[in-house]
Amino acid sequence: TKEEIAAMIKNQVVHGPANADILMIEYTDPECPYCQKQYQYGSIDQALKMEGVGTIAHIMKPVTGVGHPNTVQKGIALICAGKIGGYESLAKLEKTLFADMNTSLDAALKSSGVNIAKIQGCIKDATASLQFSQNDSEFAKVTTNTQGAGTPTTLIINTKTGKSDLIL
Repeated sequence: TKEEIAAMIKNQVVHGPANADILMIEYTDPECPYCQKQYQYGSIDQALKMEGVGTIAHIMKPVTGVGHPNTVQKGIALICAGKIGGYESLAKLEKTLFADMNTSLDAALKSSGVNIAKIQGCIKDATASLQFSQNDSEFAKVTTNTQGAGTPTTLIINTKTGKSDLIL
C-alpha cells in the first residue's frame, strides 16, 4: 500500500526523485562479500539508468545480514553519513567501505572525506542505532517467505501499482 511505501521511505536518504515510479530498496551488509561484488559491478547504478520504466529511485538500507564482525558499526556509520551529508556523503562512505571490506571504520571515515566529527557524534546518538534495528526488522518482514534470504536483497516496488518483487 502507499502507506507501507511511505513508512519504508520515511527518514531515508533517497537517491533519485522522491516520487519515482520505481523504488529500489537495497538491503545490504557493509561486510558482505556478495554486497561488495554487487557494488563493484555497479548493479544498482545500471538499474538506475534503465530506460522505458519511468523514473527510478534507490534507498540503501544497511542490515545485519549474517552478522559479520563490524557490520553494525559500519551500518550505523552509513546511516549517519546519509543523515548528515545526504546522498553524497553516504555514497562517499559506501564507496570506501565496499572498496575493501577489511578497511576499519576509522580508516574509511578518514579516506572518504566525510565529516568525521559529525558522524561520530551521530553514531553515539541512539537514533541511528534505532534506524539500523528498524532496517533489520523490515528486512526480516520483507524476506519472511524467501527461506533464508541473505544480503544483498533488493525490493523493487512499482509505486504507481503497489506491485513489488524481490531480487535475492
